[in-house]
Amino acid sequence: MRIRIAAIAAALSVSLPTLAGSSSAAPAPTFTLASRAGQDVSLAQYKGQVVMLNFWASWCGPCRQEMPLLESIYKKDSKVSKLYDVAGMPSTVIIDRNGKLRVLHRGYKPGDENEYLDSIRTLIRE
Repeated sequence: MRIRIAAIAAALSVSLPTLAGSSSAAPAPTFTLASRAGQDVSLAQYKGQVVMLNFWASWCGPCRQEMPLLESIYKKDSKVSKLYDVAGMPSTVIIDRNGKLRVLHRGYKPGDENEYLDSIRTLIRE
């Protein structure tokens, strides 16, 4: 299982009615991972920014289809996916500027990346 962390300065966010727009969203679980370059990457260092996490697996067809569409930093770590209650692949998480988990998107189909962009733009405007 791999995790991609992308701090998006300009825009992305999935519009899922259950999480997006919720002012009482739960705080996102914190974590630190070693990047491919060997440097630590933590959720805390992106505080104040909108963050998108994408959980995926190499055996997942929709994940492979989605991979080229997302810029990311890769690292294996199943503990983090458990923190985010990842039950299927791919799973994408978007966290707002206040560190609150706002979107949990399971699965992938072509066009989902547009929903990511819309949601991130919405969160950036907040």
